Amino acid sequence: MEQYIITIKEMLIKRIDTDQVISRAELARELGISKAAVTLWLQLDDKTIPSPKYYADICRLLKITPNDLFGFKSNISSDELRLLEAYKANPEMQEAIKTLLKIN
Repeated sequence: MEQYIITIKEMLIKRIDTDQVISRAELARELGISKAAVTLWLQLDDKTIPSPKYYADICRLLKITPNDLFGFKSNISSDELRLLEAYKANPEMQEAIKTLLKIN
């Protein structure tokens, strides 16, 4: 389990501090927790980790997949997943793609 804790923390650091996808304060606000809690998550130790109840929201907010969060390699990129989500949410897009691909 310790390996996954460090992997999660490294991904949080990358997406928050390095890539600046979202600030610590924004992440805390969106999750309904304190900024101090997020800061604790970013310490490279095995003592503090986000609760699993936050994993789905963390992935959404950091624009990553659960596989990314846990360091698993996937054949599907985050961009492809976002495209799939857009496809599922947009009936017009679905029809346009079906027409393009000549799918009935």
